[in-house]
Amino acid sequence: MDTTLGLNEIEAVRATRDAREVGEVTPEVAGHIAFNADSEVIPTVRYHGITHAQVVPEGSLVNGQSSLMQLDGWNYQDSLVAAEVGVHVSWPRTYVVDTWWERRSPAEQREANAKALKRLKRVFADAKAYYDAKQADLNMLVDQRWEAMLGLFTAPKNFSFTPKISARLNRHWIDTGIRI
Repeated sequence: MDTTLGLNEIEAVRATRDAREVGEVTPEVAGHIAFNADSEVIPTVRYHGITHAQVVPEGSLVNGQSSLMQLDGWNYQDSLVAAEVGVHVSWPRTYVVDTWWERRSPAEQREANAKALKRLKRVFADAKAYYDAKQADLNMLVDQRWEAMLGLFTAPKNFSFTPKISARLNRHWIDTGIRI
């Protein structure tokens, strides 16, 4: 279960909300670093029988990496079961919303959706280019964003999309070399 448990304490107080990082592409962000083992919510969740949580950062495109936390620890180091379990991506919307709160026209929404999908494809193309350059042993600077995504091309890193769309992945990502 993906959750922001331990990342958000009081929604009205910005200093207690650590679930969202600045920027739309932040694969280097790991959920366990900001995990607050002293959260007031954790004892209630534990009382109801939940012992572990997969803590996931929030974001607008590439959210970051989840971490598996056990909920009976003194700090994030004690609570950490598995760090950087997988990269989480918010898949761009593929439809037009017709509700009272959506102020954009259908044409504007389609354009925004297409731009977001193009940006996501560019992110994976850049990550793949970084991976290829590392494999070729080129002398280059380390980029933490793409370092965090290297596991997507070598196998061990999991890949999670929101909403769950795995049936469509092979068609869209076969060219990137990502192992799904």
